[in-house]
Amino acid sequence: MKKQILIRSAAVLAAALLTISAATAAPGGAAKPKTSPADISRFVFPTNTVIVKAEIVTGDTLTAGKNKIPLPEYCKVSGRINQRVGIGANGPAEYYIGFELRLPAEWNGRLFFEGGGGSDGVIKPPVGSRQTGAVPALARGFATVATDAGHQGGDCQFGYDQTARVDYFYNAVLETAVTAKSIIRDYYGTPVEYSYFVGGSNGGRQGLAFAQRFPDIFDGIVAGAPALNLTKAAIAEMWANQVFAKIAPVDAGGMPLIYKALDQKDLDAVAAAVKKAYDAKDGLEDGLVFDIEAERDFVLTAQATGLSEAKSAALRKHFEGPKNSKGERLYSNWPWDTGISDIGWRSWILGTEKALPRNVSLGSDSMARIFTTPAAPDYSSEKKLEWSMKYDFDLDPPRTVMTAALLDNANPRLTAFNKLGGKLILYHGMSDPVFSAYDTIAYYKRVMEENGGLAATRSFARLFLFPGMSHVSGGPATDQFDVLTAIMDWIEKGVAPDKIIATGTPGGPYEKISRPIFPYPAQTVYDGKGDPASASSFIAK
Repeated sequence: MKKQILIRSAAVLAAALLTISAATAAPGGAAKPKTSPADISRFVFPTNTVIVKAEIVTGDTLTAGKNKIPLPEYCKVSGRINQRVGIGANGPAEYYIGFELRLPAEWNGRLFFEGGGGSDGVIKPPVGSRQTGAVPALARGFATVATDAGHQGGDCQFGYDQTARVDYFYNAVLETAVTAKSIIRDYYGTPVEYSYFVGGSNGGRQGLAFAQRFPDIFDGIVAGAPALNLTKAAIAEMWANQVFAKIAPVDAGGMPLIYKALDQKDLDAVAAAVKKAYDAKDGLEDGLVFDIEAERDFVLTAQATGLSEAKSAALRKHFEGPKNSKGERLYSNWPWDTGISDIGWRSWILGTEKALPRNVSLGSDSMARIFTTPAAPDYSSEKKLEWSMKYDFDLDPPRTVMTAALLDNANPRLTAFNKLGGKLILYHGMSDPVFSAYDTIAYYKRVMEENGGLAATRSFARLFLFPGMSHVSGGPATDQFDVLTAIMDWIEKGVAPDKIIATGTPGGPYEKISRPIFPYPAQTVYDGKGDPASASSFIAK
């Protein structure tokens, strides 16, 4: 076919393993390998693939907080697709699409593709632990796979090679998926029955690439905090760098110390003002603002927060989103949400004494070397802050248009994916400082317009919004949840997710509470009588 549980003790973990293992049992019983790892290099591949290594791994574990989750015996396959010599920043460079595939000794008939993140360049161990609850996909019996997206290293130098760019844009995940399915079929003697993709950030964008460009590859796709307008979000990073640089002190060389633009008291004051204005609107003052539409009306004032007018003006300018000199919007605006006081927001927007904002350290590299066509000729990683200060919002954004046509995945027409029976879960944190939740909401509204309205769209695509949550996870939020089981139930049982139960991170401010997150545009509200800590006390409005 095309197609969070909190871990508080070893006993709870064991129970979770038993429960989820039963729920994800192989459709026709567990399949065992029909061949050996040594045979894999002799398989006939649909792509230009070389197997680097294939070996049996036993006794492996995944560390989750204070717990170690046992992983089953599996065959670890490392491979390279389309190995070649291309163009690097300083001459010829080697390229290939690297991948790692894990094949459990007892396979449940399913494939889990672990999406990437950032500029990729490394292979994340394909365990399947992102937003999959207490038990990762590999421990459930999935075959799992991940890729480096066609280049090695995270400094974005691959952007000088056009083929490497296209691999990063979408080709690497496609070729990896096709190759993985072929290896799985020959290793177990039977094809994949259900295929799932789960990714966040750039991994969320990769998931949307499948839904929009290659709708027959995966049955279920989960796209968290998707970088669906990645080139435009990169413009917003340059905007934030300049906005806060203007109110920051400078060092001896005259460069802005952006981390000093706002201190923690400033950010706490803004979060407190948002809570005061909107927290009670969902029926309970708990620090979580579920009335996301009301937040759109928030106006930051120096009087309400105690911030200086210069700081207030800078924040307002940032949250309005980037514009050119004609006032034309270049990217979405941002939600005013309580997670502005979290370290996740600071690390991306302001940085610390020891680290530049990630909007500079990652944003400048990617804007200059990947998103700009041709790659910026005068760029130097050693002067990335200086380069971002010179970004021109009239002249430079048009230089991203060619890249955007291939990289951005904001096409709302999902007709083929829907007709093939595909299901899509989108989720986003309202305090995400990297990709605006408002941009994802706007995309979902376009999907509704293109696919027959809300009811028709919800039959195959649903959006879940998490108040306080930062980029993909983190923040003052209930950010622990299991979307893998949700997408599986939708595909395999026909049970659409009418809510996702989310809990707080162990050790965090919300570790003892749970909340139901209802599909947009429904809002979570307190029923006025139940236990405020329990998800069962909240209803959809």
